[in-house]
Amino acid sequence: MKANIIESYIEKVYGYSVNRTYSREEADELAQEILFTAVRELPKLKDESKFEPWLWGVAGNVTKTFQRYMGKQRAMYSYDTLEVIHYEDEYSDENEELYDSLRTKIAMLSAIYRDIIILYYYDNLSIKQISEKLNISEGTIT
Repeated sequence: MKANIIESYIEKVYGYSVNRTYSREEADELAQEILFTAVRELPKLKDESKFEPWLWGVAGNVTKTFQRYMGKQRAMYSYDTLEVIHYEDEYSDENEELYDSLRTKIAMLSAIYRDIIILYYYDNLSIKQISEKLNISEGTIT
């Protein structure tokens, strides 16, 4: 049962990885490392109802280690090095322009606001979950 639950999160983990790396290759590598760590550590999870927050905690820790390992000292969405990665296969030209513009604007935000936007809109976390994850008040988020 526990192994099956990880399978249902593969695409979400990949999407998470895409939003935190510079290239598809890095996203693939990060997603693989997150999933490997989750499978290895899964037996330690005692309450399956807490799987999702546990998984995103694992993902956050693995991502920090991955970024250090890759030598990424700059912000993950540096304006100068922004690389657009399409997670969905089909975009019209107009939607692609809007998507590029949005990614550029997000890249220009400070790290805390960028993290809030990514966690809320891309990772679909609630304000309460974001507050707990970033250790900031809910009022700061809203």
